[in-house]
Amino acid sequence: MQESVTAVGDDQPEHTGVEAPPGSELWTEARLLTTYSLNEHLNPFDIDVGVDGDTVTLSGTVDTPVARDLAVLLARDLSGVDQVVDRLQVAPPDQTERTVNPFYRSVTEANTSARVKLQLLWREPVDGLLVDVTTSGDKVILSGEVRSAEDKALAERIARRTEGVAAVESQLTVDPDATLADEARAVMTSAAEQVSDAWLTARVAASLRFDRRLDAARVDATTQDGVVTLSGQVPTAADKGEAAALAAAIDGVARVENLIAVEGPET
Repeated sequence: MQESVTAVGDDQPEHTGVEAPPGSELWTEARLLTTYSLNEHLNPFDIDVGVDGDTVTLSGTVDTPVARDLAVLLARDLSGVDQVVDRLQVAPPDQTERTVNPFYRSVTEANTSARVKLQLLWREPVDGLLVDVTTSGDKVILSGEVRSAEDKALAERIARRTEGVAAVESQLTVDPDATLADEARAVMTSAAEQVSDAWLTARVAASLRFDRRLDAARVDATTQDGVVTLSGQVPTAADKGEAAALAAAIDGVARVENLIAVEGPET
């Protein structure tokens, strides 16, 4: 589901490396930087935060006007802040790549790899463990061995549809004898059988959010005794069917009740 854009609360932000008394300017700065760090749409290393009393000044360079508006909104929502001075600049499209902090880029790439890997594990735990996923920029590289051409095509399709992926390089090879050790297979099978309803709901919700072709914010998922119920509203019947297919493919889901409404004709 789409993540909230509300600011971090008044409690001491963890792991900021900053010792500051509550209510101080340094305290406000640490809370705002923590908020930016927790938001996947912002690069906290590109935003400079200055605090003078109840006024926050933002400077630096962001990639898009949307990122600038989001940074300002989060600052305004922070308790104790009465005024936000926006001095943020938006990088021209041809300069965006040069403004990306190397550490932030590595975090983003790791996040993309994790999204793809998790979906492979949730769809078919054993085969998912046979596939290695790495990311370079917005390109995902798949390597390893799978047991069939169908498994190879599925892994490539999952990667292509994952949010943040622009290209997929597949180095996967097909080996019908490719397998994990029996011990590993037994552990994964046992774990899949014991997945709780709450964990199934989390897996379905995450898979919907990871898929860049679906607006996951418009779909709600609940689970009861392994049966996943989808509700909400989507633009097309194809979107409704795709959401159900994603949910049904999650390992441990017994059945999907698709109650999603379609805005247009269901043809």
